[in-house]
Amino acid sequence: MSRQMDALIHATETDRPHSEWEPLFAKRTSPLVFYYGHAVVRINLLRRHEVPTILKMAKLANPLDTQDSIAECIGYQLNDHMQKILLGIPGATGQPPA
Repeated sequence: MSRQMDALIHATETDRPHSEWEPLFAKRTSPLVFYYGHAVVRINLLRRHEVPTILKMAKLANPLDTQDSIAECIGYQLNDHMQKILLGIPGATGQPPA
């Protein structure tokens, strides 16, 4: 899935000059694009039993090549917490999942 998302990001940015991206981010704080991929695959377990499994992935793209460390941190934190929640790691009362 990672290669497919990379190909999608590349196709989105190919032959698209900065002048086409700039109006999209003109009144926003960060020119980052958060791509989110979701797929269902079958995993073979013992005794040839197939189980449907959800795969999720997030990637950041920076079409204007500008630095925004805060937005990058938020994007990576969103992905990290999404993965933790998918693992079913619960939080305590009044505490988010760890």
